[in-house]
Amino acid sequence: MQTIWAKNVPSLPLYYRVNPYIQANGLANYDFSAYTLYPTWDAYRVGWTSKGAVSAHKQKE
Repeated sequence: MQTIWAKNVPSLPLYYRVNPYIQANGLANYDFSAYTLYPTWDAYRVGWTSKGAVSAHKQKE
């Protein structure tokens, strides 16, 4: 993999970018990952559990 990157990519990432996000207790589906890029990628699912929102997916803590 490194050989392919060295030939085809003009620069190599030296570290993984960390973007910390804070989530309020009771807020469902405000999740972030490196694949989705945005915590509101499925904004129609974001909501408060006290008003009936249900988590669509689990994320490691």
